[in-house]
Amino acid sequence: MACPLCTSAEMNTRCNIEQCLTCGSAFSLGDVPVRYYEDCYQFTERSTAAGEHRRLYRLPEQIQLIRAIACYRPAPCTLLDIGCDKGHFLDEARRFGYTVAGVEPSVSSSAYCNQIGLNVVPSTDAVAGTFDVAVMWHSLEHFQDPNEALETLRCKLSPEGYLFLRVPDYGCIWSRALGSQWVWFQPTNHRTHFSASGLRQLLRRHGFTVIRLDSRRPCTMATDLAFSFASLCYGRQPMRKSLGRFYEHMTGVELFCVSRL
Repeated sequence: MACPLCTSAEMNTRCNIEQCLTCGSAFSLGDVPVRYYEDCYQFTERSTAAGEHRRLYRLPEQIQLIRAIACYRPAPCTLLDIGCDKGHFLDEARRFGYTVAGVEPSVSSSAYCNQIGLNVVPSTDAVAGTFDVAVMWHSLEHFQDPNEALETLRCKLSPEGYLFLRVPDYGCIWSRALGSQWVWFQPTNHRTHFSASGLRQLLRRHGFTVIRLDSRRPCTMATDLAFSFASLCYGRQPMRKSLGRFYEHMTGVELFCVSRL
């Protein structure tokens, strides 16, 4: 196969992963079961408390993201979140004056969003109208075909609309050092493993101008403090979850990208 991002034919296959030798991105082989996201993102009483814990400890991160968006496209304007989960980011963005809508394939999560007054549909094709801003926070890597995902999204953006992206940085030092043990190496549900070069070329192919592309750690000291406060509010988290969050804090590196049509 040719690389879906940079179109290079120089590929290497190992451990059910096909890696581009030109841009450094990689691609999981095989398909995700149709019901994967519904089965893995069920909304239960236990997950409600866990979800609220996550909402609270991710609040500093969400505010930081909204402030970053406002530097390029301040409210009032329209914002679409693709892969919005339970709508925590959308809920915060509308408090800052954005008119929001979301896309979420999980039936239980989208039903929760609609219960709290968020307009959420199951696919990008079902989105009505166009938007000034679209965000994809760790969702593009889940699409089977990133080219199709961006082409569909492009039709939902207004002229000169902005796209903000976050994806795991497959080219970071932690990914290279830890290999299959890296926290965000998840070939079962992450279909594309992006390098900075591959992501940049993908966006350019679909008419986006890359304004900013950073490799960074999303977890900060503020995230750590918020996690401790959330644990006081919602109860101490299981040791396994706390260790997992610490591991993500240490090794989780993402690509943060701002682009514009």
